[in-house]
Amino acid sequence: MIDPKALRSKWITDQFDEEQAPIPSVAWIKHKELDVAYGDDPLQKLDIYYPENDDQHRPVLFLIHGGGYTHCDKRDWHLYDGFYALERGYVLISLNYRLAPKDPFPAARKDVAKALGFLRSHYLNKMDLSNLFLWGSSAGGHLVSLCGLADYKEIPDIQVKGVAALSSLMDLKALAKSIPEFLKPQLAQLYSLFLGFPYQEEDPKAIELLQSVNATALITPDAPAFYLMHGDKDLVVPITQSLDFMKQYQQVANPDHIILKVINDAGHAGDGDYFLREENVSPVLDFFESFRSHP
Repeated sequence: MIDPKALRSKWITDQFDEEQAPIPSVAWIKHKELDVAYGDDPLQKLDIYYPENDDQHRPVLFLIHGGGYTHCDKRDWHLYDGFYALERGYVLISLNYRLAPKDPFPAARKDVAKALGFLRSHYLNKMDLSNLFLWGSSAGGHLVSLCGLADYKEIPDIQVKGVAALSSLMDLKALAKSIPEFLKPQLAQLYSLFLGFPYQEEDPKAIELLQSVNATALITPDAPAFYLMHGDKDLVVPITQSLDFMKQYQQVANPDHIILKVINDAGHAGDGDYFLREENVSPVLDFFESFRSHP
């Protein structure tokens, strides 16, 4: 349960979503573009929120919601983290993407890259895409990790400087082997939706596809900075996902460019307001600032 008292009063409405989270208000943001289409599908839309300053060199926070690749929205509780960046002068972009089971993976991954390509083609004069920072929780954390480690490199004029991955999936194959036995039927159901066919743990086709989206295997020496955040009581995505990613990152990339913040007694992102509190979000933005370039 997210406590509205943990957030700025102007940020919230008096309405709650189906998960009993307070729905964010965007009425307080003067300059914004809502439901900008970057593709033909109804879900291929993004929102752009501009800070008060009109500097062309404003950095960008690109936020991707979680929801197990099957639900949630660009204007739900995930947006609160982005409001802190907006207050600091970042352009905030919140993305919707195609969801399973209607559009199984890699539709979501392709949409992230498609949206960045769209921004590069239409918004270079309004924001600094060479100072791009990615933010995602759970499935969104997986998507921003894939993008930051590999996919954005195909798009000219864009430079990902940092990635925040909260309660993030990283290695889906390893997750299938590490979660508690009582959760495995739920995970099999999710993977079936995600992959677009019935999942079985030893199915070679499933193993190959899960390995192809293993973020840990995509780490290179020039990887962008990463800030990981994980609850030590997370049963949905065990903290080993972040621990194993960090270990590999420190071996391959600059070990000083990654931080893992463990939140004691916290579960998964969205299970409480731990990941939305200013004391937990501000250090991520401070970390990002150390990698931002200035004109």
